[in-house]
Amino acid sequence: MQPEHFAFGGGAATSTASPIIIAIVLLIGVLILTMRRSRVIVPVMLAFLLIPFGQVIVVAGLHFQMLRIVTVIVLIRMIWSGVITGRDKPALPMSHPIDRVVIYCAVAGSVAFLCRFPLWDAFINQLGNLLTSLGVYFALRFLIRDQEDVIRCLKSLAVVAAFGALLMMFEDVTGRNLVGYIGGVPVLAGLRDGRVRAQAFFENPILAGSFGATLLPLSVCLWLHSRKTRKYAVICALGATGMTLASASSTPALAYLAGLFAFAFWPMRKAMRLVRWGIVVLLICLHIIMKGPVWALIAHIDIIGGNSADHRYQLVNQCILHFKEWWLVGTSDNGNWGWDMWDTANQYVGTAEAGGLLTLILFIAVISRAFQSIGRARKAVSSDRTKQLFFWSFGAALFAHCAAFFGIGYYDQTVVSWDALLIMIIVATGAYVPVRAAVPVLDRGTNKASRRFKEWEQTPSAEKGLAGRLYPSSPLRR
Repeated sequence: MQPEHFAFGGGAATSTASPIIIAIVLLIGVLILTMRRSRVIVPVMLAFLLIPFGQVIVVAGLHFQMLRIVTVIVLIRMIWSGVITGRDKPALPMSHPIDRVVIYCAVAGSVAFLCRFPLWDAFINQLGNLLTSLGVYFALRFLIRDQEDVIRCLKSLAVVAAFGALLMMFEDVTGRNLVGYIGGVPVLAGLRDGRVRAQAFFENPILAGSFGATLLPLSVCLWLHSRKTRKYAVICALGATGMTLASASSTPALAYLAGLFAFAFWPMRKAMRLVRWGIVVLLICLHIIMKGPVWALIAHIDIIGGNSADHRYQLVNQCILHFKEWWLVGTSDNGNWGWDMWDTANQYVGTAEAGGLLTLILFIAVISRAFQSIGRARKAVSSDRTKQLFFWSFGAALFAHCAAFFGIGYYDQTVVSWDALLIMIIVATGAYVPVRAAVPVLDRGTNKASRRFKEWEQTPSAEKGLAGRLYPSSPLRR
């Protein structure tokens, strides 16, 4: 089945961007090009997250959301100051294992889509998707490099959460979304079972609530960093809680509880391998003794009344039953699998159906590499409980995202929070993760030195070596 149309990311047929938003984006563009690189992360994060994804400029049929325009401006800054002038050039860009898997996953998904639809319009569509996914990732990778950048990013997220919570609570009381008067989101709030589901500047309430819920563990990072950042930690925690409650959705509530649940395993941090295998064994046993498959447990998650837990279960179940239809390059026929199966409100299922088995494996590999990096860093600082908890908080946030993925697929500015978390993990744990680095190697045959790539195991003992040069401001060396 061929889709009705391909657009540069899809969306409106004409421009919907407000003149006010355009003026704000132009101002932010000037700041991006003129401010010091270390300070640019603040206006970029605010622009990425606070401007609704529905604010679009259409040029010759190509859709440019404000997020994409800001991304292009950052990439221009990166190319000019990082490549041409060399002023802001990173020591070893895109060297972390997570970087490579993120790139492979995005490219694999686009290639699979083009294999299904070998059309020029499909190619344009995937350029837009890559600009949203890899473009945002590259931009944040350029801006977030050391401990101070991580803290500025966390502060920005805390401010966005606080502002979003205020807007959503106002929306919950009045039934009107103030952001809707600017455009990009509806003015009238959605209702379910007579209860308002607030969304603020996000595309729907689930995305808004999930964004807030996954920020709760990061408030611990701000609290541990210094006394000066503790006020931001309180702001972040209150904002995360307010957004979760005002969204009135089960998925954000599940993500919120998942973040808290991750901290409950803190006393067992040295036995997590045993815990993981125990969970696997438990799931296998449940699958054997249950009348239905073990993933049918999803249908029984009813945190907030009126949810669609059975729909989430059917998404997973039908995806497994129709494995042969999507495993190679994905499928566009999932709408025929059952009632409402076109709505892939599950990040894992959506990834599988859009890009096939390889893309799904790579997406899971991104998550696995992130957890692995956190685990290595925590073990490396086992003598310092504060630093261990600092890393554990990132792991709790990552776990909260994994829980949210079972109820929604990120497609608006929530992709920014996901990319930002991955990059903050990279920067914080970089001194303890192997990277591919070009090192001089003596060729015995010609007796000349050449540069070859070699895996370097970066540990605190390499303080004066490659790790010290790549990550001179790691929070582990404060």
